[in-house]
Amino acid sequence: MHLLTTNTSLLDIGIRIIAISAEKANHILQTEDIRIEIRRTRTNTTTQDGIVVISVLPGNDVRLQIILYDLDFGGTLKGAIVSYSGLGSGFLTDGNNDGVYEVVFDNIPEGTYKIVIGAFLGDNYEFENLEVTISAERPPGEALLLIALAIAISSAAILILGYIYAYQKYLKYPKPVRKVRKYRKTLGKAKNPRIKPELLAWTLPCRVVRTLLVPLIL
Repeated sequence: MHLLTTNTSLLDIGIRIIAISAEKANHILQTEDIRIEIRRTRTNTTTQDGIVVISVLPGNDVRLQIILYDLDFGGTLKGAIVSYSGLGSGFLTDGNNDGVYEVVFDNIPEGTYKIVIGAFLGDNYEFENLEVTISAERPPGEALLLIALAIAISSAAILILGYIYAYQKYLKYPKPVRKVRKYRKTLGKAKNPRIKPELLAWTLPCRVVRTLLVPLIL
């Protein structure tokens, strides 16, 4: 029996043919072609807890932890370059050098986001992208409450602004003064204004009342 050992790390990725021949005196020459397929090491990219759909409330933070598994030789892979895109872009870090790559997304806005995770560790490893979905949605009841609260605040603001306008234009004056101001606007008209009886402290012709009130107004 003859044994042939080949270091496949010295071979490139692809299919290689190794020709084997055997000969001996008084024997027929024997040849055999051995087909060797050199492929990349298979891997699996996944989250640490196996969850790829994450639901949070808007404004919360999300810590994403990724592990790279070696499916051919076992164990986890360290020293890889792991990146993300979809909610901004950047790289995951392995601060503890334990094969767990992580990134923190701060203050997630309301909406649904697709995060694509990619990894690279040289040409000898084959990685597939991992897609993680982060959904930041409010409960239906809370959304309706916020809408009602927004409407109430808007209505209150309109009422307050209306009152401030009315106060500055009319209500800050006492009632008798308001009536006099109203009467002043009619002085330029040819027709005598309508004056309520309580405005007059004594009975005088309308023309005399007009004459008395002019100095007060000016």
